[in-house]
Amino acid sequence: MGHGGEIFVLDMGEPVRILDLARNLILLSGLRPDDDIRIEFTGTRPGEKLYEELNHLGEDTLATHHEKIKILAGKGLPSGGMEPYIESLRDICEHRDLAGLILKLKELIPDYNPSAHLLNRALSASSVPGQAGTTPVQYSFDTLLKDPNLAPSRRGRL
Repeated sequence: MGHGGEIFVLDMGEPVRILDLARNLILLSGLRPDDDIRIEFTGTRPGEKLYEELNHLGEDTLATHHEKIKILAGKGLPSGGMEPYIESLRDICEHRDLAGLILKLKELIPDYNPSAHLLNRALSASSVPGQAGTTPVQYSFDTLLKDPNLAPSRRGRL
């Protein structure tokens, strides 16, 4: 089915509520929900999604011989590879330019939406007198990609 480089989208059927799934797993374990095991709602964590987007509105899927497997017909990787983009991001991070980083990520990933916290930091830091055009950031490029509070919410590709 695959020839290399495709992104497959699986039709997983009807959505399942997490609460129903948790209750069923507790029952299948021979225990009683809320009596033997309490289910606690803690709210969402930074960067956590309430739903998953399979593809962007501008992207289509192509049919395969299996009705529940599609191939994403999106833009995929830019021609020329990722090296120039990664080098550009490294350069922005070396200059500690948070506002520039946000703009570059938005350029590379059209559906990237930084958190309000990150936007406020970028705006407040870039308006400090004597620091026009640069934003002091205490994060390296690798830290930025690993930190769930700073990393962009992505679908795993550019």
